[in-house]
Amino acid sequence: MCLTTEQDERLTSLYREMYEKLVNLAYFKLHHVSLAEEAAQETFCIACRRPEAVLESPNPQGWLVTTLRYVVRNMERLKAMRVVPDTERLADVPVYDDYTDAEYADLLTEAEYRLFRRVALDRCTMREMAAELGISEEACKKRVQRIRARLQEKILRIRDEDVPDRGGSDILRIEPKTERRR
Repeated sequence: MCLTTEQDERLTSLYREMYEKLVNLAYFKLHHVSLAEEAAQETFCIACRRPEAVLESPNPQGWLVTTLRYVVRNMERLKAMRVVPDTERLADVPVYDDYTDAEYADLLTEAEYRLFRRVALDRCTMREMAAELGISEEACKKRVQRIRARLQEKILRIRDEDVPDRGGSDILRIEPKTERRR
């Protein structure tokens, strides 16, 4: 991929002109900043591999936008291939039956509880759990974050109803709510 000085200057100029626009276009479809940036960067990598195609085009900006559309489409296609329904993957996770199970199992769905148990109680890493579920590490982190928030909300609601302490709140690191003074 040896670029002439003129090609390098023109591609640099196109990059400065179009990068932010391409990121915005990609974000519109992907709804994630880092993925949008990755798509824009991949578009310019393709342009650098094929400088004649983009620079000899009557509309280089349009060439970049069209290429970005294909890159985004490929990213969406790859993302769709990685999605596996939760219930199928979580069915392989073993169910435990100790004191903690009795305390938390009724607060979450079975799939949520299994994931929470593996990550929070068994200290399974996010990477290991994501691999077990066949999802990305970020998706696994987000699921655990939602489960913890839901569980925290339910435990606080129970505590606020003056129900005796059900134990286990130290796992979630629940702090009492304090009002902010202005």
